[in-house]
Amino acid sequence: EALYSTVYFLRPRTEVAMWFPDDALNISLAGGKLLTLEKGDYTLVYLHPRVRVTMTLQNLTEVGPFWKTKKMDKDYEFSFAEGETYFIVLKPVDGEFRGVYFTARNVDLFTAKQLAQTLRPAGEARKAPLGGL
Repeated sequence: EALYSTVYFLRPRTEVAMWFPDDALNISLAGGKLLTLEKGDYTLVYLHPRVRVTMTLQNLTEVGPFWKTKKMDKDYEFSFAEGETYFIVLKPVDGEFRGVYFTARNVDLFTAKQLAQTLRPAGEARKAPLGGL
């Protein structure tokens, strides 16, 4: 019986260069740093089940008419059940003068496998790639 949740994080490539948002994306869970994910990578983490937890995505971006550098933090609520597998896609949203921030969306296995075909497995995902599910 599994005592953890399996969570894949997928960060697709973008069609155009986005400068600072192309750098590594910081992912925190419940206020503590969980991992850093590069553009074009996907990875896997095993988490303790949680009924409701806040995931924070943090990236650098440029804002305003003078293109000042700013940290963007976006929070998302997730629940992770014991023995379940989740696929979270992290995508940038260009807010123009407000800067670029990232969204986190849970997708199904089929969608995750389609995305993973163009991504590099990183970390634990090298041992358990999505293609093997």
